[in-house]
Amino acid sequence: MSDDRLPIVISAGAILSLAGIALLADKIFERNAEELVSADFSELDHNGARSFIWASNINAWSQFPWMGTGLGTHENVIRAFHNGDAKGLNYTHAENSYLQIGTETGLAGWILLVGSISLLLRLLWTRLRFAPVDRSETPLYAGIAGSFAVFLVHGCYDFAWYAPAYMLLLAVYLAFLYSNRNDLSAGEKKKQQLKFRFQPLIFSALSVTAGLFALQWVLPAAMAEQGEIDYLNLTHRRSEFESPEEEMQLLRLRLLCLKKSLSADVEQTDNQVRMAECLRRLFELKMAQEPQMMPASQIRAAVYGGGFESPEKLQEWLNNPSVMKRTLPIAKASLLHAEQSLRYCPFNSRALLIQSDLCFVESPNPSLPDYYLARAELTNPHSAEIPYTAGAHAWNRGDVETALKFWKEVYPRNENVAQRIVELLAKVYPPEELASIFEPNLDQLNAMIKAYKPFDSEQGQIATLLLARETLEQAPELEPKQQEKVLLRAFTYLKASRLQDQPAIYIQLACEINNDSFKLHHAFGQWLAKNRKFRLAIPHLQYCLNRTAFDPQLEHLLKNCKQNLQLESRQKIRPASFDSR
Repeated sequence: MSDDRLPIVISAGAILSLAGIALLADKIFERNAEELVSADFSELDHNGARSFIWASNINAWSQFPWMGTGLGTHENVIRAFHNGDAKGLNYTHAENSYLQIGTETGLAGWILLVGSISLLLRLLWTRLRFAPVDRSETPLYAGIAGSFAVFLVHGCYDFAWYAPAYMLLLAVYLAFLYSNRNDLSAGEKKKQQLKFRFQPLIFSALSVTAGLFALQWVLPAAMAEQGEIDYLNLTHRRSEFESPEEEMQLLRLRLLCLKKSLSADVEQTDNQVRMAECLRRLFELKMAQEPQMMPASQIRAAVYGGGFESPEKLQEWLNNPSVMKRTLPIAKASLLHAEQSLRYCPFNSRALLIQSDLCFVESPNPSLPDYYLARAELTNPHSAEIPYTAGAHAWNRGDVETALKFWKEVYPRNENVAQRIVELLAKVYPPEELASIFEPNLDQLNAMIKAYKPFDSEQGQIATLLLARETLEQAPELEPKQQEKVLLRAFTYLKASRLQDQPAIYIQLACEINNDSFKLHHAFGQWLAKNRKFRLAIPHLQYCLNRTAFDPQLEHLLKNCKQNLQLESRQKIRPASFDSR
């Protein structure tokens, strides 16, 4: 029997918890309340994120209706059933418990689920209807009923049953429901006596099974977790590297973390493919650092060009010091980890893309890359990486038309892939020709010209002028705030180009478009003053001072401009000196 004070303790804990949430998470509740009050389904659904994954799960279940795709396979297989591009979102779960159970276990799982829920509801009803419940326990039963109802409703919009806190709380509820069975009436006790005759034996078998499962799966995963967390922390700290040596140093640290994690749990398919990706990047950097060796693109073209009778002949050639003897083990190690990842999860498109990229080190068969790409497309048909990789293979073969066809398709869809395409093509095409190929909007053009650094080079100056011209043409159609953003962005690149006259012309035209922006006048005035265009700088600086209460720096700059302008004027009107000759 429970203590009469227990409900009071639970209520006090609940009140304290709500107070803490109100203090620490008020913004979250405010945002959620605004979404609920709006009654806008697209807002509540975050622009169709849930409906998108629900439709994908229904598609998956229709293909595997009886037994599903397998427990724990949702994250890897669901991409194959998307109705469109997921726009970079990675759906680890279905945002609906019942749909995910149907996807992973099919109709069989749904039958078990309905049976389990029915059994628990019947047990709860039996305890409330037939057992002489003590008054002090009534609030607990009411709380269990309410919490179980929340579980069932919450399952319609999330898959939270995997959370340890949920499972632990549900286990406590079940333990309470199944306890004190002597409180049942004599008739009900006689009906259920046969059912629980083998309860100790069943409980022992379940305990042994759970222990073996924990030793085989849970313990290795727990031991591998720290290495994976260290890897993720290092990955999130990545930025633009000043030299390949800096990137290689971070790569080695990330590889050490993954090696530590895989030594504890070799069956972590995500860590296997991460290791393969890091090794592939290390291979690329090493190849770039070996000027005496052939570039990887030339080696790949030579392998698929024919002339190798067998894989053994290929290995003999690749082991030549002038080809890739030093980097060959890295490429093979990357392939090995990709193969191991596919062994544990055949639906990993990232591993298949690595195989399509590096399989030339093991086989001269030119159809192998297309085979791996076809498999990757089946598992992740909307991935931007697949057409990018297909275009890269065509580019390496010298088939420029096919490469551009793939890349034009994927360029508007993914910013990261678009930047990689541009960085590759910027070495071949001048800025105006590259822009004519992809016809980018202003944001895409802004990303495109970054590939032409340094901006004070010939190609960099052409790229900045191209962005400035397009900005001036398209800015009048934008809102004032957006005008300010794009005009200031183009001017920043113009300043970096170190051109002499074009920035001043740009300033004049930009002010005709937007003459009410403090940020624009501030930037324009400072640049003009720095470049000794004092007469042009004074109106911009004066505008900024009129908009601010007090700014000593601007006042000092304006004063210097006026003094220098007067000095220049006196020098111009000074009479010519007497020439004794």
